[in-house]
Parts: sequence; C-alpha cells; structure tokens
Amino acid sequence: MKRISKCNIFIKLIFIFMILFFAFTLSGCNSDYDITELIHIAIIGVDKGEDGKPIITYQIANIKSAPGIADNEENKEPKLNIITFRGNTFSDTLDALSSILPRMPSFAHVKAIIFSKEFAEDGIYSVISPVLRHADFRGNAYIIVVNNGTAEEFIKQNNPTFEYLPYRYIESQATLSKYSRYYSKATIYEFYNRLNSNSSSSYAILGGINKNHDLNNAHSLQEGDSYYAGEMPRRGDTNPVELLGTALFYKDKYIGKLTAEDSMIVSVIKGDFRKTSVVIPDPNEPELYVSCIVVLKRPATISVKMENDKVKINVELLLEGEAINTPSKINYDTPENRRQLEEAFTEHMTARLLKMLKKTQEIGADPIGLGYYNRANYKNYQEFAKSDWISLYKNAEITGKTVLKIRSSGLSWNKTEEKNEVDKTE
Repeated sequence: MKRISKCNIFIKLIFIFMILFFAFTLSGCNSDYDITELIHIAIIGVDKGEDGKPIITYQIANIKSAPGIADNEENKEPKLNIITFRGNTFSDTLDALSSILPRMPSFAHVKAIIFSKEFAEDGIYSVISPVLRHADFRGNAYIIVVNNGTAEEFIKQNNPTFEYLPYRYIESQATLSKYSRYYSKATIYEFYNRLNSNSSSSYAILGGINKNHDLNNAHSLQEGDSYYAGEMPRRGDTNPVELLGTALFYKDKYIGKLTAEDSMIVSVIKGDFRKTSVVIPDPNEPELYVSCIVVLKRPATISVKMENDKVKINVELLLEGEAINTPSKINYDTPENRRQLEEAFTEHMTARLLKMLKKTQEIGADPIGLGYYNRANYKNYQEFAKSDWISLYKNAEITGKTVLKIRSSGLSWNKTEEKNEVDKTE
C-alpha cells in the first residue's frame, strides 16, 4: 500500500509540474514585439513612374490617434502619415521603409493595396508575389484599381466624414460589398487563386476620385447606372473617394472595367449579394419610375456545352422582388397588373444580363468563373488544361433569361383610397 501511495504522489507531482510548465510557456503572446513597439502600415499605393519604375506610397496608422486615446486634449498626434518611395522593385521600398522609421514596420494589418490604372496595365504580379510570400502580409487585404488619378492621390484624397481613421473607410466599404450593387469584393487571396486558374479571370474593385459635382447635366441613376468610379454626380460634405465598378484582368494585367450596373449582375450570378434595388419606367406611365427590392430566389442555373468546338453558354436567374415605390395610382396587386409589372422587370433584367455577358466577351475576361462549368465537357483535367478558356469564351454563343416574381406591390395611394371608400360604405 505504501508503494502504491508513493507512486500516486509521484504521478501527481509530475502532472502538476506539466500543468505549470505549459501554463507559463504556452499562454499569452510570445511575439518579439509589443504592439506599441511596431508601426502599422494600413494602406499601400503603387504607381508607375515616368521611367517605368514603381512609386510606392505607404499610409501609416498612428495608434496614438485612435479613438479614446485621441480624445485627450493634450494629444496632438496626426491620424496618419504618408511616405512615398521610388524603387526598382516593390521589395526595395520595404527595406527603405525600415531604414527611416523609428520602430519596426508591421504589414499584418494592411487593409488594401491600391494600384493606378497605368501600373496595372503592365501587370501587378511583381507586387502580388512578394506580398504573398512575405510572412507579415495577410491575404485578406483588398485590391483596388484607381480609375482616374494615381494611387498616391487616391490615398491622400481619402477623407471620410463618418470614419475617424481614413483607412477604416476603405475596409468597411469593401466589406459592405455584399449589401451594395456597385462593386464586388476582391482580396489578394482571391485574386491569386483566379490568377492560377484557367477557368476564370481575376478582378479588382474599381476606385476613383469624384470630381463630378454638376447634377444638372448628368443623367439620373435610373437611366442605366452607367457610371464608373469617380464619375457619379454628387455634392455635399462627403468623401471624394468612392468605390464603383469592377476592374477586369487578363492574367495579371488590367484590360477593362465594368460599370456599377454590370457589377451588380456579376454579383447576382455568383450569389455574392444579399439584395439590391432595381428601377424601371412604369409600364403604364413611362414618365414615372417603379423601384423593386430584389433578392436571389435560388442559385443561378448555368450550363456550358461544347458542340463542334463551339461553346454554348446558358445562364438563368430566378429573382424575387418587392415593389417599394409605385408613384402611379395603378393597383399592381391585381393579377393582370402584377403580371404586367413582372414581365417588365423580367425583360429589363434579361437585357442587363445579356449586355453584361456580351461586354465581358468583348473585353476578354470571365469574372464569373463560367469556365468551371466547362470542365465537365472534357475527359480529364489535363485535357481541359490544354484548352484556352478565354479564347473559347470570347467566341461562345451565350443565351440567358431572368425571371422575376413580385411577392408584394407595396402600398399605393389608389389602394388607400379604395380602402377608405370600403370603410365609408360599412
């Protein structure tokens, strides 16, 4: 019995020792640097110099100016600092940045990498590659291409009204893409995956600096949503920087762009959006507009077939909507009128779908990833890998159809009058 008790005590001591050992060695943060010992890079901008060399702009976040700390009246720290370098490569500027800062720069919280259109036209792989290989960078940083102006100007002009920290605005706007019909989310990780795929094309968010304040000579948003970033007519105390549209790539080179309208259709097909609003002229009174909140009823039905080396693509969408604005006195709750309104929305959405698909064919980019549906037409992946999907897509025969079912026509003046008349008779 004594031997057993001594053995149990020995085992208990070993067990307690192991608990204490792991408690002190595995708990807590074992980083070499405390957060206050680092300088956090928030945004990176990449431009093309006159000699073709990259010009890199770093926006540095100052944690001493963060809300709470910055509320102290004695704290006069700036919200951010901007430093610009010219180097032979992107990696050169990383070393140069470390040599002039008082603390170690950290790239773990980079929110976005912004490219000028001129630089992106030559290819962005020279920046994407070292970013993905660098241990500090994360793949969830967003990619933005500036439609008008330079990346440096875009960063400097970013002055949000409702966000204290400017780089937070870029992050929150990109995150809200699933609630907006104007652009699609694009991260470094997603861009790189599409870059290595022969079934789709890479894309980025299209950004711009808004200088269009003339509301009188601009067409309204209801007339096509045919705006790119930097072109939406607006006035007021708002941020001049805006995200609007999609930048399309062939491999790593920028080749074209989609409007807000086209970007919305891409998001609908991919199923990356929650809901959106669609506005069309009233089928009975064209001078008035009817708006409808639209949601995707089920995933898009896509078929890709090969017939005599000719690709045939068919895309079908089933949408469900709720009319939220019917300024005419027409009661669209009646079966005949509702059917008429559904047909008008269906025709409108089908035209937008085919217009977007034709535009991507002309540009030579597949942001949807229709090439994945083409794989079933080959015996194995090796055979499919030898094909040139973008060439097939550019010459494909595309058909499409959109069906929109309206579940509610909302309240209208006419229905209210009818209800009042019924109440009076009762």
